[in-house]
Amino acid sequence: MKSFATILSLVASASAIDLYAYSNYGCSGNWARCTNLNPNVCCQASGSSVSALGIPIGWHITLIGSTGGGCNTWGASNTNNGQSNVCVNGGYYTGEWYRFNGRKRAEDSAVGSDCQKPDILGLADGSEFDLSTLAEDELDALLELGLNATTIADVPAEIKSLQIK
Repeated sequence: MKSFATILSLVASASAIDLYAYSNYGCSGNWARCTNLNPNVCCQASGSSVSALGIPIGWHITLIGSTGGGCNTWGASNTNNGQSNVCVNGGYYTGEWYRFNGRKRAEDSAVGSDCQKPDILGLADGSEFDLSTLAEDELDALLELGLNATTIADVPAEIKSLQIK
């Protein structure tokens, strides 16, 4: 039984979490996702709320919504309390990241230069678009347009060609 517990802990330690920035309060509406993000790595996506989804069982994390450009300033945070997801509401966030609970805030307050741009854009209607191949300037422009769309009909042609779902 001890070896099974060891295997489970190794699997959990190799997992990463998906971080989302949402166009609306309450972790709803259109979203931009950074897939498989490790702890203390900034997801440079802006939104009115942010979330972490797919948190492995047994992980206890704090999700931080940052302000001031990227993950420069700690804006607000929330813990998952053992749940597989967590949402941070309120304000306008310019980035998000997570850390494991039980660590000193000072150890994690500077995320550093490890940043990831969002790789998937999702609309509230379920449509998804692959952003991973875009250059940074192209990504920033299209992401803003995509987060303001309400349906697939509102999505610019440049983004429609990237549709995966």
